[in-house]
Amino acid sequence: MVEPGKKAWRLIKEEFGEEILLPNGQINRQLLGDIIFHDSAKRLRLNEITHPEIFKVICWKIVKAFFLGTVMYTCSIYYAFIGLS
Repeated sequence: MVEPGKKAWRLIKEEFGEEILLPNGQINRQLLGDIIFHDSAKRLRLNEITHPEIFKVICWKIVKAFFLGTVMYTCSIYYAFIGLS
């Protein structure tokens, strides 16, 4: 989801600057973590960027699982993720 070139990656790069990238283009998670854990507004912004993308991935997995007949297992993972279990 945050691999180079993907939507969340582009938005994170725009929001936090190119200095949070490693030479290979990956996000420097250590540096980004240092930034967001010292600034709640930046942490909130990162969540605003990543959470919609996470939910898209989860929803597609649920749809796929439904058609493969494994929807109950996938829903339990989703509910655990969002704290409904």
